[in-house]
Amino acid sequence: MGRCPQSSPNQAQSSTQRRGEEAADESTSRMAGARGVSNQHDRMVVDLTIPSSPGDTTSGASTKSDSAGPVSLSSLTTLIARQGDERREELTFLARLMAYGFTRPTESSNPAQRHALLNASSATELLNVLAGQYAAPDYSQSLAELKADLHTAQSDNAALTRRLDTLAIQNAENQVTVLKADAKHSANPVASLRNVIAFSKVRLAKTVEIEKSKVDSALAQAAPQSTSLGPHRRYQALAPDHC
Repeated sequence: MGRCPQSSPNQAQSSTQRRGEEAADESTSRMAGARGVSNQHDRMVVDLTIPSSPGDTTSGASTKSDSAGPVSLSSLTTLIARQGDERREELTFLARLMAYGFTRPTESSNPAQRHALLNASSATELLNVLAGQYAAPDYSQSLAELKADLHTAQSDNAALTRRLDTLAIQNAENQVTVLKADAKHSANPVASLRNVIAFSKVRLAKTVEIEKSKVDSALAQAAPQSTSLGPHRRYQALAPDHC
């Protein structure tokens, strides 16, 4: 069995030098070409170098072009996904803040706060609105006008109520007067009828007394004659005559 030949230091150095030259050639060709995505050697890379503008003499202009370099597509995908997650979390937080601001029982009826919540563009502004750090409109003048209108309306309502009460009393008095007049007219025939009934009762009583006295006198006259006659003659005297 033979031993594997060991690489000499010269071979390792030449290999390292060759790889460095290839990397330099690749970097040079990438910088010479258009900025963007390259697929050399079956590897996707993206150049994120930000070139400095001409005439830029700021202190950071010399290092601006070195702030970003070529990155792999997987790194860029991870970065985009992370930024998307952060944006999604921010939108979720904003939605929660807006929902909280619009559903609070004590503040949801405030139109100024609702307007500020709708116009907020960041979570900081929403927090400031919810904390009450916004300039609410001054409603003192409107409130004074509303109070004056309310006082006028109450005065008018009181005057109308008094007028309605007066009309109701007058109507009731008129109805009582009409009812009294009707009762007076109705009482006259009733009184006349009562007088007729009383007069009829008196005449009936007198008639009864007269007829009773006639009967009593007839019986008194017939009593002596009945004693003088016999039983048969008495019967004949009392019996009516037959034709």
